[in-house]
Amino acid sequence: MLDNVRLSKIREILEKKKLDAIIITSASNISYFTRIKTIGDASMILYLSKEGTTRLYVPVLEYYRLLEETRGLSNIEVYAVSKHMRIDGRQFHGTFIDLLKRINERHEKIGVDASTSPAGFKIKEMFGDKAVDITEDLWSIRMIKDDKELELIKKAISATKRGIEALADYVNEKITDTELAGIFEHRVRIDGIEEYAFPPLILLKPENSYPHNLPVGRRVGKKNLILVDVGVKYRGYCSDITRMITWGRPLSEERKALEVLVEAINNVIDKAEPYMKGSDIDSIARNTLARHGLDKYFIHGLGHGLGIDVHEPPYLSPGYDRQIKPGMVFTIEPGIYIPGKYGVRIEEDAVMTNKGIKLLSRGFERILSL
Repeated sequence: MLDNVRLSKIREILEKKKLDAIIITSASNISYFTRIKTIGDASMILYLSKEGTTRLYVPVLEYYRLLEETRGLSNIEVYAVSKHMRIDGRQFHGTFIDLLKRINERHEKIGVDASTSPAGFKIKEMFGDKAVDITEDLWSIRMIKDDKELELIKKAISATKRGIEALADYVNEKITDTELAGIFEHRVRIDGIEEYAFPPLILLKPENSYPHNLPVGRRVGKKNLILVDVGVKYRGYCSDITRMITWGRPLSEERKALEVLVEAINNVIDKAEPYMKGSDIDSIARNTLARHGLDKYFIHGLGHGLGIDVHEPPYLSPGYDRQIKPGMVFTIEPGIYIPGKYGVRIEEDAVMTNKGIKLLSRGFERILSL
């Protein structure tokens, strides 16, 4: 259902910045501000003018679906864009480039989500001095989650938790990392999950010694550290959780690394306060690892925002000076990676409140010992 309240927030940006029009091209921005479901990488343009017009320009193959999703609403018009095909309905006869040229000709000051998508960046170049980048204005709205958004994220987390538990039940010497990924995928599909937030990362040694990798078909064997980094989308909102599964007794240095990660997460939860900079929260975890001589093996930021996109602002990372405000949802995911040997990471999903950090993924063992 179209969200009139969220669209009104775009109009507030238009009025505040004295813009003639705003065009939005990022699929996640269009999903957020309209609550329509975007599929794949189809080009779309959400257009709002100061005269009050609100239009959604879409490819012909998406026209009838989105017309149905917005049926009965008078504040938005859906237009099919095609130079060669004709339909029974509203249509812009031309290409998306032709449409952008027309918008450029009609207006003198146009807001663009230029830093959110490659298309937005190219459009900013096309419009030249007429373009005003409103990316930060849009993120300032999206970063603060309301209660409904939090509930959707919690449901995504619950489905993810059940998927990890199902995967853990099937661990044995002969099973492969790719098979374990398939078990997770099957379990969450049974729960009604329509999309994954990203391909499941089920990583054994030594593949888990690199932060982002993919399953390679390796068997678990008699002893292993299994890194499970998975997430799903529930009604458009993402989860992102990492758990470690120990199969057999880990080496002493591996046990220490796991203990240090748990200590780092607990320190962040205990010490982080609302309105701290993202970089300062990152430092809490990084300093914990430094006390154990392991900070040089922590080679990424502590966390990232979570919502419609699995990676979105805000960030908990060195150099990120933006304040972490109540209502912002993010991951806490310290990691230790010994190249070519092993890697460990534990990831929680959390929200900043007026009193501090509240875990959304609580009640789920961080290390599953089998």
